[in-house]
Amino acid sequence: MEASVPGIDPKEIDVTFNKGVLTIKAEKKEEEKGKAYHKQATRRFFYKVMPSEVDSGSEPKATYKNGVMTVTFAKDAKILSKKIKVKTI
Repeated sequence: MEASVPGIDPKEIDVTFNKGVLTIKAEKKEEEKGKAYHKQATRRFFYKVMPSEVDSGSEPKATYKNGVMTVTFAKDAKILSKKIKVKTI
């Protein structure tokens, strides 16, 4: 799972995985005051995903690079689909 969170410090990103739901939240407020102006900006990012075929017993891994948060899960071998060969009788 990849989530775009540009301009956010990785320490300010909240990543949780609870009951099969991955949540990524981030918020950054900026304020700048000058003699003739007052500038205020807020950036918010919120992602909620229910990944399938994941091993709930293993710990997900989260990495951040160039404004993109990547969360990697181990696949559950029991859930993986498998091709069945059809025999002619």
